[in-house]
Amino acid sequence: MKIGFGLGLDVSNKNPKGGNDPAVDALLAQATTDGATPMSGDNIKYSNTLVTSLKSAGIWDKLDALYIFATNGDEQFARYNWIDPSTFKCTEVGAGALTFTSNEGFTGDGTNYLDPSFTALVSGSNYTQNSASFGVLNRSDIVDNTNFGEIGNEAGARNLLWIRKGVYIKGKINSFTSLDSTTLPANVNGFYQVNRASSTTFKIFKDGSQLGGDLSGTSTGGGSDSILIFKSAPTLPSRKQLSIAYIGGDLESEASDFYNAVNTYMNSIGSPI
Repeated sequence: MKIGFGLGLDVSNKNPKGGNDPAVDALLAQATTDGATPMSGDNIKYSNTLVTSLKSAGIWDKLDALYIFATNGDEQFARYNWIDPSTFKCTEVGAGALTFTSNEGFTGDGTNYLDPSFTALVSGSNYTQNSASFGVLNRSDIVDNTNFGEIGNEAGARNLLWIRKGVYIKGKINSFTSLDSTTLPANVNGFYQVNRASSTTFKIFKDGSQLGGDLSGTSTGGGSDSILIFKSAPTLPSRKQLSIAYIGGDLESEASDFYNAVNTYMNSIGSPI
């Protein structure tokens, strides 16, 4: 969905081309419709830069869902899908409450998680069995073998990103095979992507660079339940702070450009990774 100009919205923070990108206007329009408090001030300018950078790099059209939790809008606005804010909005689930910090994102409490109602291989057009990726921008160096899983399935258990399992990073995508990457960096804060570009292997990226070698895992399907954020297995949800999450197609070739775009955005809003 793309919404044009002339909506009576505050577009005082324009990009150098003379206006907001239509995707940014769509976000502002959805906030007006829902009564949410949208991003404001320079954040609009920085958001335009992020969106246009992703489009220029060929990333935007490969995404089904993009969540920029790091915003100066309110919690409702932070749960919008930037690719189409009328679809796949995140709903908070659980008995506790995620903590929302302006321009940083949500922090897990070990109880609650976000459900975008996105079912792998069903909901989106870009995420397919042998061409798929998902990821998060993590801001917490937490070692925890009980509260785990920053994004993935719960009951279906075919998708998982567990950023810190002791000294490992654990991942799988469209497969029952779950593998540990043994190249856990000293600083685990950063932008992580689990990417599948073939039927037999997948890769894990941090800040645009591959961690370790290719990981063996034959694709067998995406699971029947929603891909969740802050949870990826039927155990306790993550306690990390996440600033960004996404779901889309194969982005192996664009991994570095994706990181550069989100890193520039986070630096611009004063919350460097």
